[in-house]
Amino acid sequence: MIWDFQAQLARRLLLWGIISAGVGLWLLCEQAKILQGIGLQAVLWGVIEIIIALFSLRRAGKRLHQRVDLAEVAREKKLMRRLLLINMALDLLYIAGGTVLLALRGSQDDFAAGSGWGIIIQGAFLIIFDLLHAWGVPDEYTIPDLGILEGEEHSPSTQEGGKGVALLVHGFPGTPAELRSLADALHRTGWTVRQMRLPGHGSAYRSLLQTRAPEWERAVLEELAVLQVMHRPVLLVGYSLGASLSIPVAAERNPDGLVLLAPFWIDERWWFKILLFMLRSFLPISLNPFMKMKVNLLQFKLAIQDIIPDFDFNAARIQAAMRDFRMPVIFVEQFLLVSRWVRRSARHLRNMPVLVIQAMDDQIVHRSATQKLVHWMGASVSYREVPGDHNLNQPAHPGYAAMEQAVLDFADHYLAGDGFKIAFEGEDRKRTA
Repeated sequence: MIWDFQAQLARRLLLWGIISAGVGLWLLCEQAKILQGIGLQAVLWGVIEIIIALFSLRRAGKRLHQRVDLAEVAREKKLMRRLLLINMALDLLYIAGGTVLLALRGSQDDFAAGSGWGIIIQGAFLIIFDLLHAWGVPDEYTIPDLGILEGEEHSPSTQEGGKGVALLVHGFPGTPAELRSLADALHRTGWTVRQMRLPGHGSAYRSLLQTRAPEWERAVLEELAVLQVMHRPVLLVGYSLGASLSIPVAAERNPDGLVLLAPFWIDERWWFKILLFMLRSFLPISLNPFMKMKVNLLQFKLAIQDIIPDFDFNAARIQAAMRDFRMPVIFVEQFLLVSRWVRRSARHLRNMPVLVIQAMDDQIVHRSATQKLVHWMGASVSYREVPGDHNLNQPAHPGYAAMEQAVLDFADHYLAGDGFKIAFEGEDRKRTA
């Protein structure tokens, strides 16, 4: 979280610099010399603060989407607190300098008096600014050891077959176990099936909040690249977050076929980006959704019971871990980053055979968003809707059987070389122009 904290500090300083410069320009237009003196200092300090803030944003921005190294974070935290304390000492000197100017020349020269007050105002703000941020430099939160996700079903695996290879990419915060039934079905029809595990997932869950979207995408890219060297054809299958990660990977590596199951992405509008930038200056850098245990635990249990069926929510240590849980806002923003990749890459899949399956009652991935993706990907896409909610990967799901059969049919037609399309019949057959 330290890099996000640096970015937040820079955004706040940038905002103050803009306000200072704007108010200063207004005061320079006033007739009173003392106001002009204050205005000149506001403009000068505002411009310097804007430059420093932009430089800091650029530095922090390079690290926001990189995997977090805990040792590096510890060093950066000490350095940042030390720099802020040094700045506080300088702020005191600024205030002292402004006071001296005011005392020596303030009574004879209104402009000098205004300049002195302008320096004092800026120094006072900065000493409060630096003190609050030195006090608030955050610790990096890591998920405690809960003794979960240790079974073999949560690990990467390969089932050897004789046709081609299918690479299966699970969703968030899942493991290979959530696509095991589909993997078995593909393997029974002769496919070699590789189930990968995204970084920070499964038994590596303790480091999940330190992983970032580029690392997830790179993992899929590397798995696919290896399979393309050893096998042909190669089918890429992604579920939820795994589906959205598969879109930019497919655009770069061109697998022979692509299956997207409930592809998760956020249709981010331009105004939302501006609003988020502004709000991030004031929002905390981490959230604690379980602090007062007001989250609907029944819904939470249902959401992850398929991933961790033996998870004991009533155990005292689990309750304590949930109350202490910290979700970094920058981690949540990784899903916005993936969504931007999806938007940018979808149009590059126009000549690739793609199967997209959407559940009609999905409240996580809405039909309208998936249909927009299908439209961008063009006429080579086969799109099917099935009943049920987001968990269409589970055998008990009302749309699972239809989903599984659609994937198997797509794979068989694809191997037969008939254009890799499925003629879906019935009311749930949807096509986009």
